Amino acid sequence: MIIVLCNDDPALSAAAADQAGGVYGNFYQFIQQGTPQLGAVEPLFISAHGIQGEIGNEDGALGYSAVELWNYLTNQTPNDRGGSLFPAGYWGDFYFSCCYAANVTRRDRLSFVENFHALSRVTLDHSNVYGQYGAVGYPIPAPGAASWQQVANV
Repeated sequence: MIIVLCNDDPALSAAAADQAGGVYGNFYQFIQQGTPQLGAVEPLFISAHGIQGEIGNEDGALGYSAVELWNYLTNQTPNDRGGSLFPAGYWGDFYFSCCYAANVTRRDRLSFVENFHALSRVTLDHSNVYGQYGAVGYPIPAPGAASWQQVANV
């Protein structure tokens, strides 16, 4: 499943919509009322703009920290679906196609994907989390592409 967490860049949304199907699954702009739960091993691709430590809109009016995104995906902060995106026993991987998702801002901080991994592994300990360094473009790279950086288990 592809979820675009950005509403100020039609090109980003169009690129993600064009990739829907196959390994990427269905495309959704945010979590909507009709967004189904992920399949037990279905990967989740998140596409958005990013700055170090936050993803969302390019202009910064809408952004998610790793904690805010985790709460949104699990419906701890209510989403329009009204429930967690993850079924019991979820084992899928997470891919963040967002600028600077894997970059660390200071030595004493974690990157966005490292923070997300720390949150997700409490309940989804079999899932891998991937992000990208620096500025990224469209489309979302396929799983296994060299640009993906896997978060190491710590």
